Amino acid sequence: MSNQFAGNLADYISTHAYVDESQLHSAIAYQKQIGGRLENILVNLGYVHQEDIPIIYSGYLNIPLLSFDCEFDISTFDFSMLDLDELYSKNAVPFELTNAGVVHLAVTDPLSIELYEYIDSCLTEYKIFVCNQNQLTSIKSILDSKKQMSSGADSGVKGELDRIRELAFG
Repeated sequence: MSNQFAGNLADYISTHAYVDESQLHSAIAYQKQIGGRLENILVNLGYVHQEDIPIIYSGYLNIPLLSFDCEFDISTFDFSMLDLDELYSKNAVPFELTNAGVVHLAVTDPLSIELYEYIDSCLTEYKIFVCNQNQLTSIKSILDSKKQMSSGADSGVKGELDRIRELAFG
């Protein structure tokens, strides 16, 4: 996790004009009093839109956003490499295995230490992409369908995969 911004998340959010100074001070005061993560507090107070959180993470951590034109190929993915349920519980899903053996993972919370501890224990080569909850849910549905297909389930699932992919990525 290389942070290219020379400051904390609050500084990044303020510097990039996601909130004004008074909103930031209000959110920090709330955080000190009640606790919680600053980005969640900013959303709950209505200062930042939930849809902006992946963009903020991406810029702050210099991690690419999962875009609609990202490659999406799990056909060669070996599900035995990872416990998908464990990944799902950490709001992460694999969405591609490159020819070089790098697993691309879509995550909603790239600040999760537990996520990196788990991934580091299973994979040697991976790349994180920040995504929103809807993208994560769509990819999870596709993976679940693929698991069903590979376990000998109904072959009509292929059409369902195409339908889910179309809904998720336009």
